[in-house]
Amino acid sequence: MTWTAIERFGAAAAPAELGLVQDFLMTAAAGTPRQPDLFDEQATAETWAEQALGPGDWSLDAGDLTALKHMRASVLGVIEARDGLPTSSTWHLPTSRLSISLNTHGEVRPEPTGPPRQRILGAVLLAVHDAQIRDTWRRLKACKNDTCRGIFYDLSNNNSRVWHNVKTCGNVENLRALRARRKVAR
Repeated sequence: MTWTAIERFGAAAAPAELGLVQDFLMTAAAGTPRQPDLFDEQATAETWAEQALGPGDWSLDAGDLTALKHMRASVLGVIEARDGLPTSSTWHLPTSRLSISLNTHGEVRPEPTGPPRQRILGAVLLAVHDAQIRDTWRRLKACKNDTCRGIFYDLSNNNSRVWHNVKTCGNVENLRALRARRKVAR
């Protein structure tokens, strides 16, 4: 799959199933210069779904776009709360349908079903579930820089990164903290 939302920010993609979750979260308006919200318009949301999830009927209406934005805010709120970051998200628990089948290799495979919105939400929730089982979910984080909040995958050995990029967001935040300490010291 193609992670267009991640690519537009020049970020590194999380591995495997978390790439979808990271890409879903990065559809939001963010960055400098400000990138548009990919869920503001039907055409961009449908294009994102096709690139992230593959070909299919991804026809979305205004209600679907609103539901996708609420789901995105809810998943981001869960990540921010887990990492001790302030969150203003109101969590809207999504509804999704799954079809469970047994393939010829003897593997049980859950597949999202239903209208496009439910298939998107189902795919994201399945990806979160898979990441939780693999213990990689905790490595998907929101940048601590309030003006950024880019989503990144923490590759550090001790899972301690707080900025998506130390050179940009980390230096800015450290400089702010230094100036604040100097101001207090005077």
